[in-house]
Amino acid sequence: MPAAMPHTCVFVSRCCSACEGDADLVDPSEATVVKDEETKCEAIELYGRLAEMSIPCRCDLPYLVMQVKDVDRFMSFKVTVVDHEKRIRKLVASNKQSMARVKAYECSMPLTLKKGWNYVCLDLPDLTQRAFGTQYQRTKNVTLRANCRVLRVYFQDRRYEDVELPAFLRVIK
Repeated sequence: MPAAMPHTCVFVSRCCSACEGDADLVDPSEATVVKDEETKCEAIELYGRLAEMSIPCRCDLPYLVMQVKDVDRFMSFKVTVVDHEKRIRKLVASNKQSMARVKAYECSMPLTLKKGWNYVCLDLPDLTQRAFGTQYQRTKNVTLRANCRVLRVYFQDRRYEDVELPAFLRVIK
């Protein structure tokens, strides 16, 4: 494993983002820090109609990774990216949606989660190219919306095998 792993913008439990400041909670009363029984780690639980967590960032790494726990309710996330035309585009995924829809500046797509913890890895350049026909430059913001538990959100330069990751970023099994 290389000495310097290029994982930036790591978010671990307590709203501490190495991006551009702390994560913003729309309604802090609908987001709580809980100790997850399965992982034995603290996670943020977004639960309620208005529960939303926004993580501002300025990251040009191509892969966004999220470790989220399905809590048998609808959840969604939105990734705001900037393309080579300097246009802001939005990639939205929801487990409430069954079909992909593409508009000029927004692509919404279905999200399939299994029961328990999920490892979601998005290839942002590929998604941006397929949805908008443009080249990904950087991520501007990541927003997670209720209802889920969030353990980690981070960016990486390529897809890594589980054994290549530092222990604290490994996939929960």
